[in-house]
Amino acid sequence: MVLGWALPSHAGVKIKDVIGTWKYVIEVDGQSLTGKLEFEKAEKGLAGEALTDNGEVYVLNDIAIKEDNVLQFTLKVNGLLHKVHVTLVKDKFDGTVSNPEGEAPIKGAKIS
Repeated sequence: MVLGWALPSHAGVKIKDVIGTWKYVIEVDGQSLTGKLEFEKAEKGLAGEALTDNGEVYVLNDIAIKEDNVLQFTLKVNGLLHKVHVTLVKDKFDGTVSNPEGEAPIKGAKIS
């Protein structure tokens, strides 16, 4: 008798799944900070920028796709290093932004 185990297929997030434009909302001190994240294929992995709705542009660094559909990256805002850690589910993400002053929730969705 042969027994087979059916394991769920977890292909995980791929670079092609991240490439594009994502809108985001960060809730900080009762305020909603909004903008877009733009990801593109780079020579090694991904490159990207955060474009705030206030017109500010920040380069995304250390972009990495991790296990369990996690996307991580860093950016410097006003001299502070911000670490972003989100879980992608289809065309949406949910996670946190942290810096030395604290942590805030971030949510987003792919728009193109």
